[in-house]
Amino acid sequence: MIPRLDCLSVEDFGYAPEETFVEWCGGYLTPDTAVVTLGGEGEDEDERFRYHLVEVSTGTVGGGIAIEATNPYEREPLGDGSWLTDGPDGHPVRWPRAPHPAG
Repeated sequence: MIPRLDCLSVEDFGYAPEETFVEWCGGYLTPDTAVVTLGGEGEDEDERFRYHLVEVSTGTVGGGIAIEATNPYEREPLGDGSWLTDGPDGHPVRWPRAPHPAG
């Protein structure tokens, strides 16, 4: 049976539900890897977003992934291991999956 990714909670990612929520702008980085976006407020009350990888076949939560975006809806995973964001000039920029986890 394939696990339902919508059954994961913020606790599964190591966050408290009082401080963090699942944002509705995830997607598939590859056919086997989903990107889940978690949001919350930082100490300065600005919204912050973090991106985490989930193995689709097992529902296993992996590490974070660093994605440079001004808002969570700007990021568009392409399914081949890369994603698009808006560049400084307004044109799309394609990013390959970084070999290092988010910091």
